[in-house]
Amino acid sequence: MMKNTYERRQADLFFAELMGRRTISRSASMVGEGALPTGEQQPAAGRQTAVCADDVAVTDNMALLVACQAPLPVTPAERQRVAFSSGARDDYRSVAAIVPSAPEQRLLIFLHGNSHYVTVARSGDVPRTVDPSGHSRVPRWADSDGQAAARQKRASPILEGFESLAASQNALKPAASFTGRAVKDPVVLTPEDAERSTGRYWSVPPAAQYGSSTSGTPTGPGTTILQDLVMECYEHLRCLRNPSGRPYLAPEMTQRASWAGNIRRVYLSGHSGGGAPLIEAAGADMMLVTSSSVAGVGGRAVDLWLLDCTYAAFGSHNYVNFCTNWKNAGLLGYGATLTRFVCVFRPGTGTATGAGPLRTQIAGVLKVPEASLLKVHKSKDMSDSSMVNDVIPALTSSPVTFISTPVDHPEIPSKFIPLLLRTAAS
Repeated sequence: MMKNTYERRQADLFFAELMGRRTISRSASMVGEGALPTGEQQPAAGRQTAVCADDVAVTDNMALLVACQAPLPVTPAERQRVAFSSGARDDYRSVAAIVPSAPEQRLLIFLHGNSHYVTVARSGDVPRTVDPSGHSRVPRWADSDGQAAARQKRASPILEGFESLAASQNALKPAASFTGRAVKDPVVLTPEDAERSTGRYWSVPPAAQYGSSTSGTPTGPGTTILQDLVMECYEHLRCLRNPSGRPYLAPEMTQRASWAGNIRRVYLSGHSGGGAPLIEAAGADMMLVTSSSVAGVGGRAVDLWLLDCTYAAFGSHNYVNFCTNWKNAGLLGYGATLTRFVCVFRPGTGTATGAGPLRTQIAGVLKVPEASLLKVHKSKDMSDSSMVNDVIPALTSSPVTFISTPVDHPEIPSKFIPLLLRTAAS
């Protein structure tokens, strides 16, 4: 297993150069980057050394990974509170993973919002009346109020139906709108992104998980936290065996420590309060075309989906930078090797307040009228005429689409993610 950011980047770059798509220069700033993890990132004394020793095989297609590279907890007070609770620390480092029976070279990353969690188990502790699957498990970092609240909802990957994304895409109506558009069945990673909180919400995503909301620059390089977490999760999934005895991902997959050899399309998404880590992750190196990333090389592209999460307090800088970066590379557009940006918001809400200025800024980058980027979904019905005649045609032709929708806030991920997958060019 490659042990640091510098080695991972070198592997990615070397593999990409072998493909002959284009030559990437290794910037001088990369040399010496990526010291070995220290402090809390080091395995605890006496812990097994196998990369997947603390992971849980939940079903043949779902696992809970405990990742050293996971960024939580962030706030000093919470780090101190869980310092002597290995269970709480592990649950903060948890990533729920969904791996299809026939894994594709596609990856969906989902960042949930306030008062949600990702922990799952073979036998959970949430009542079956709430989660009939029996796999949701209350996170051990939650306080008493949070535990009570968590028992009233399903874990995020189960709530959003990530084990049945292919079926959800096949069920989209009207069928004629999706003729010739392939169903996508990506690997899904849902990292824990919320810390314990008090008051209105029992958990809230804190700032500074994946960098800064203003860290992006048009030329990069970007932050490496997201890439390091993703590749560690892929290594875990090669190590961990599902209940049927097979590894979730084949150990012999090409370029074991490199996303260049295993992922061709990334869909990065966040909902509600998940917009806080999402805008940080939008500045990640693996999401940008830079001298130290293979994004844009060999047809590798990404989609960025903002799912009712554009609260003004989260900012807009990294989203504008994301579109600027891909446009400057000539790769912002709709196509199998191109990158798409989608922002879904609800009119008359806090997300509309943030989406308006963001649309103005991105229209300036694209040098197009801002009205041309907006499509209005007029009904909660995902197959109404406005969806068929306006929204879907934009999603299947435009590099940037803003969608105003009346769909209820909690239902936006489960209704829009299948639509965005099915309409993705690759």
